[in-house]
Amino acid sequence: MKRDRVTNHELLGQYMIEAGNEFGPGTAYGSVLVKCGQTELQIGTTEKEYIQETNNKFLTPLRTFLEGDMKTIMRERKVLETKRLDLDAAKSRLKKAKTQEAHTSAEAEVRVAQSEFDRQTEVTKLLMEGISSAHANHQRCLGEYVEEQMKFYAKSHQLMQQLNRDMATSSQ
Repeated sequence: MKRDRVTNHELLGQYMIEAGNEFGPGTAYGSVLVKCGQTELQIGTTEKEYIQETNNKFLTPLRTFLEGDMKTIMRERKVLETKRLDLDAAKSRLKKAKTQEAHTSAEAEVRVAQSEFDRQTEVTKLLMEGISSAHANHQRCLGEYVEEQMKFYAKSHQLMQQLNRDMATSSQ
C-alpha cells in the first residue's frame, strides 16, 4: 500500500469531521462526530504503519524466498526429473540391446545417465535441506507479523476505549 493512499478509516474520519463541523463543533452531536473522526484518522494512521511493517517483516522476505530460492529449487527438481527420465530411457535401451556392440554402448549410456542423475540428486537434496533454515526464518517472520497485528489491534482498541471515555464524559 502506498503511504499516501487513504485508508477506509481515514476516509470515514474525514467524513465524520466534515459532518461534525457542518453540524457545528460547538454542538454536542457535532463535537462527538469530530472526536469520532479524529479517532478514525488515528486508526487509519495506525493501519498504514501496520501494513508497512507487515510488508517489511513478512511479505518482502517471503516474496524474496519464493522468487529466488524456491524458483531455483523447483528448476533443479525439474532437472532431476529429466535426469531420471533419461536414466529410465537408457536402462530401457540396455534391456532392448540385441548385439554385443549395442549392449556395450547402452551400458556406457546407463553409466553416464546414472552419474548425471546421482549428481543432480545431490544438488537437489542439498537445496531441499536448505529449506529447513528458510522455514525457520519464515516462522520467525510470521511471528513478527503476528506481533505487528497484535500491536495494531491493541492500539486501535486503546483509541476506541479513549473515545468511549471521552464520549461518556461529554454526554454528562
